[in-house]
Amino acid sequence: MAFKIRDEGDVLEHNLRFHHALGVDHVIVTDNGSTDETVDILARYQEAGLLTVIRAPDMDYREEGARWMTEMARLAATAIIRSRSASDAASDAARSCTSGQ
Repeated sequence: MAFKIRDEGDVLEHNLRFHHALGVDHVIVTDNGSTDETVDILARYQEAGLLTVIRAPDMDYREEGARWMTEMARLAATAIIRSRSASDAASDAARSCTSGQ
């Protein structure tokens, strides 16, 4: 999942918890210069390894928004591929162990 935010501290934690409960294991967030509790919430989730923060406080989304959304989607896709590859490798190893090979 990827999204861009600015000063969303009043709803951010709820949003992250909701999507995590649905199975979203990593979020890519572009923060466009938040000055509220958004900064602290993002830091906590990033420290826990649950999201990646791109800080872009001076970006004009009217001009560069589409480019950044594409970049966040690429980062999210890369994270999914890595996650699935690691999961597949773990599953293969577990099958190998249980089959005696």
